[in-house]
Amino acid sequence: MAAKGYFLTVDIARFAAAALIAATCHYTAIFGAEPHGSVALLHFLYAKAGYLVEFFFLVSGFFMYRQYRQRIAEGEVSFAAFLKKRVLRIYPLMMLTCLMAFIPQNIHLALYGTPAVLAPDMRNSLLALLLSCLGLQSGFFVGDDSLTPNGASWFISVLMVCYIIFFALVKACRGSRAGENAGFVLLCILGIFLYMHPLDLPFLFGVSGRGYLSFFLGCLMSQGFCSLGGRRAIALGCMGMLAYIAGYRFDLLGNDILMFALLFSPSLLLFTLALPLSPGERAAACIRLLGKLSFSVFMWNIPLYAWAALLDRYLGLGLDHGSLKNLLCLNAAILLVSIAGYYLFERRWDKSAKG
Repeated sequence: MAAKGYFLTVDIARFAAAALIAATCHYTAIFGAEPHGSVALLHFLYAKAGYLVEFFFLVSGFFMYRQYRQRIAEGEVSFAAFLKKRVLRIYPLMMLTCLMAFIPQNIHLALYGTPAVLAPDMRNSLLALLLSCLGLQSGFFVGDDSLTPNGASWFISVLMVCYIIFFALVKACRGSRAGENAGFVLLCILGIFLYMHPLDLPFLFGVSGRGYLSFFLGCLMSQGFCSLGGRRAIALGCMGMLAYIAGYRFDLLGNDILMFALLFSPSLLLFTLALPLSPGERAAACIRLLGKLSFSVFMWNIPLYAWAALLDRYLGLGLDHGSLKNLLCLNAAILLVSIAGYYLFERRWDKSAKG
């Protein structure tokens, strides 16, 4: 933990989660390969690492409450200023990566009759690109990522809805924590219901439920964390994660993604928040950079996989997607592009949002 309530361990966890999603879940979904998938842990990650998106929602709710609840309740920040800051920080990268996924998909489609990666559906259309640039790609008309060239961006459209609901709820309660918490609990219950019974209506899709449950659970956890001691939080976190792993191992979970959101993800957050970490100034700066790069890695991996597939076909490279070397090389490229993109573009967008 760093000064002024900044948790360096969460930055490490966010980056690790983004890297795991890119290198396992997205990689196997796109290329249909699992390098060293016979190893039990790797096979589990290829199949389930996508659940770590729940952790992103949880972290977002946790820190949104810490940073904005009082300012919104006291009228220090207007809705326009609140929304503008979110849009300036998130939308430029979302729009850029959706465009960079759209281009190789459609070049491959024109040359070979099929997209470079993923199924030939609406995701490669101009309509999907337009909806993605507006942040309407998921949770409004569909409950999946089929209306965006960059499948990872579904998370953004759901997250923005959570932000708006959060602001409206806190503002409406006029400083009443009881009212706010009642609203957060009801939204968590709605999220659980939508996990199990998605309604396929705007704001009531299954993906909407994923956002509601974890984001507003994060808001509740933000209030309760300070009452836990460090050792107690670490112990609870370890027990929760081990309980999920044991339940998964012995097939006791039922809806395993819902149990991940209710058990593993909060336990992981508790564990990372409570871990003692006091690095030097340079090391702390590097860790903070990893936290900032987590969103970039999450958003850049599918576009770069699409470009890799296009170049492989066009140049006859003969890439072996089943090899660990190929996976590591592609993900090293994703990291380099993410770093370059952050320093060339994202840092400026962050400054604009702060201004």
